[in-house]
Amino acid sequence: MKTMACYRTDCIEKPISKLFEKLGHLVGSYSFCFFVIPLMMSAALGGGLNFLKVHEDNDVENQFTPINGPSKQARHFVKETFPSNDSLFSSQRLYAVGNYAVMIFSIVEGNILTDALFEEISELDKQVDSLSVNVNQTQISFKDICAKENGNCVSNPILDIVDDKFINLSFPINKWKAKDVFLGSTVGGVEERGGVIQQASAIRLFYFLQDKPGASQWLQHIYLDNFLNLQVSHFTSLSRQEEIEKHTTDGIPLFSITYSLAISFSVLSCIFIVFLIKNAALVSVYIYIY
Repeated sequence: MKTMACYRTDCIEKPISKLFEKLGHLVGSYSFCFFVIPLMMSAALGGGLNFLKVHEDNDVENQFTPINGPSKQARHFVKETFPSNDSLFSSQRLYAVGNYAVMIFSIVEGNILTDALFEEISELDKQVDSLSVNVNQTQISFKDICAKENGNCVSNPILDIVDDKFINLSFPINKWKAKDVFLGSTVGGVEERGGVIQQASAIRLFYFLQDKPGASQWLQHIYLDNFLNLQVSHFTSLSRQEEIEKHTTDGIPLFSITYSLAISFSVLSCIFIVFLIKNAALVSVYIYIY
């Protein structure tokens, strides 16, 4: 009668067990090295995070638009065909967002086109014109970086018109100094009669800048004083990017809580399983119930 041949089934398990046995002996013999060296390596490699800010790319266009999208090709065509000229500026020839700041003045009731309210608006306009920032030990003012037309900074026509005591304003196009001035993008909440503005509730001012060093820093330092009779709000060409940068870290507390709960659940599950294995009677009761 033939006996059944005995075959080894631990050909993989045995060498791996011996390997881990030697590793455990090595770790136990030189535990100090295995504790200190990983800490030193982690500290050395973690030091590279200090350079993360240098290589950070928070540009909205680079992050959220295709690299070679059709819109970028079309914009390049417009740029080559209709180039902008900062010394002879025209907002209609802008092929990109550009650098700009926008101030919006509004009131809840009444007419914003009054002398008293326009004095406050003119005061803010003067603050913007006089604002300067220090960039690399150099003072850069609005007049140094503003988009120009005929050698002067591009002005807001509504301020010039009101300063000239021009009482009857046509809407949306007003004739001033033999030029047609479009007020539709500047004056809001308009009540008009026969094409003449009777009252308005909002004024919007634009401040366009050249693409020069210091323009971004200047936009970041725009400030507003408190005004008694006006509601004032502002945004710049950097506002969207600043909002995105501000909210990138909002999810960190939620991620931390999620991972903490997941790890805690995993640990408790393992402890519960070990507890069940060591208590066979409890397992029997559990199986009987379910």
